Amino acid sequence: MYSVISEIKPNILIIDTEDTIHSVEIIKKNLEFWGFRVDVASSTNQAMEKIDALTKPTIVLLEWNLHDHSKRKVGAERFVAEIFERTLQYIFIVVYSKIVSVKAQMSAAKAGVHHYLFKGSNLRLMRIHLENTAFLLEQTVKKSLDSLTGVVNRLEAETKVEKAMKLALHRRTVTACVFIDLNDFKLINDTYGHLVGDTVLKIVGNAINELVDPVDVASRYGGDEFVIFLFNLTEKQARLFAQHIAELILSKEIYAVANDGSVNEIKISVSVGLAILRPRRMKLEIAKAKAEAVGLDTAEEDKVVRTALSNLREELIKWSDKAMYDYKNGRRLQNERREGSRPISSVRRSKSRRDNSR
Repeated sequence: MYSVISEIKPNILIIDTEDTIHSVEIIKKNLEFWGFRVDVASSTNQAMEKIDALTKPTIVLLEWNLHDHSKRKVGAERFVAEIFERTLQYIFIVVYSKIVSVKAQMSAAKAGVHHYLFKGSNLRLMRIHLENTAFLLEQTVKKSLDSLTGVVNRLEAETKVEKAMKLALHRRTVTACVFIDLNDFKLINDTYGHLVGDTVLKIVGNAINELVDPVDVASRYGGDEFVIFLFNLTEKQARLFAQHIAELILSKEIYAVANDGSVNEIKISVSVGLAILRPRRMKLEIAKAKAEAVGLDTAEEDKVVRTALSNLREELIKWSDKAMYDYKNGRRLQNERREGSRPISSVRRSKSRRDNSR
């Protein structure tokens, strides 16, 4: 077995409710020596708090024999399923346990665990597994992104948004959809060429990634169209975000050589539409879906609920798209910031304003 070195080491969260602090510290020090950033949770409750706060892809190093803060045994399979449900970040799980039974290994594999290592194994073997897992995690993240703009690709966004909408329903928060369309993008391509057009798209993608939070899902929807789903925001904050993302893009400067040889500054402006789904409407649609699924088994009921969430997601995109065209046809964003607008930075949300409760 060999290890593949990852370009950027992901975070590692050690969840070990069984072992002694001394043993965990030894593992932690070795991981840090190998270049990983490490955090530790000594109970399942503490672990879930840290999972909720994740902002980056993470490898979870998990003891399969779990207990909560009251030392009550916790089902590892159910706990792993909850980890996957509660975060939009990519999570790869490596078990490091003193339980050596084939039954435990089979249960872990069915739950979605990537590797099962035994405590007492050579630490170099652990390093090889973690290096390989880190590389796989890195490649998985890259495949989920639009290669040109750096935002999430459309297919990945569909999965993430529906997952986030489930969390929004549980937390009773609004789901907002911002639709962004570049103004006169075809004219930019015709005047300056497609390489400059690609540069403009990269700038817009970078601006979006600069402003969105890890809990949000930003994706490229079409050639010069972007869709951003916002979560854990009030309706007022969502409207401010829509305004400020347009202003942030407008503030970006780019100079290019036109087909006639002249050097010009390109003003990037966008039209933005916003649609908001309130938790009451989402709850109603899910209740209707579940009523239609009465008598079906759990798997079929889940499928009906996912279809309902997918329909709501598509409806949000449709209405935000319509709002964008209403804006474009009514009054296009000027090439100067509007007088009295708030600073762009004011829309960025602090971590403390997020609701991570379930």
